[in-house]
Amino acid sequence: MNIYLSARYGRKKEMQRVAMSILWAGHSVTSRWLVKEYGDQEQACLDDIEDVRAADLLVLFTEPVGSLNPGGGRHTELGLALAWSKEIVVCGERETVFCYAPQIIVVADEDGLVELLRKKTGGRRGATKAEAK
Repeated sequence: MNIYLSARYGRKKEMQRVAMSILWAGHSVTSRWLVKEYGDQEQACLDDIEDVRAADLLVLFTEPVGSLNPGGGRHTELGLALAWSKEIVVCGERETVFCYAPQIIVVADEDGLVELLRKKTGGRRGATKAEAK
């Protein structure tokens, strides 16, 4: 399965670790923003749109309600995934009204995400947070 990881840019290192767990579980990660440095914001935008389109599943890592980080491209990425009828998992709290769309699955944390991905792949083993470090 092709998976796009959507999160606040400041969580890039954490998402790189999550991506390793996903790769270890036998999936692909389409999020180039995790491995590429951008000087050109237009190119970053175009790559992100293309990467969301290429994904089967978008995983949105939210910030706690009331957080000092309310904005970000992750909300646009969520909108694209909704518009393109992608599978969506929210990892964390429901940050905006669009996180309540009926097709969205909500998991509490990375462990919940890994467990969900295991179920989607027929029980193949995926890395835990400790194993991915």
